[in-house]
Amino acid sequence: MQDIAQADTTSIMYALAGGIVWNLGTLLLVAAMAIAGMAVGFPIGGGLAWVLGILVNFMISGAQGITSQYFFIGVGLIVAAIYFCMMAYKKLSSVKKVQLQKV
Repeated sequence: MQDIAQADTTSIMYALAGGIVWNLGTLLLVAAMAIAGMAVGFPIGGGLAWVLGILVNFMISGAQGITSQYFFIGVGLIVAAIYFCMMAYKKLSSVKKVQLQKV
């Protein structure tokens, strides 16, 4: 309680907002895993979290020069991985749909 008493209202509000966003993200990740499975839910959810984290930190730090090139190369690779994971799931779900129609 002493630590909380030392914090200003703005810091407490940021902590509350962060907790709300974290919990919503967790709920959405669990829902994605329930629908698509863990093999698809984690790469897409984790990849989106990495991209968002990288972009937010890049904007906050104002990194320039060679560092920014590495940031964007990494972000591009993560986005490509998310895209390929989504396409693999799309293909898998369409194959399963065709198999169910034959039965």
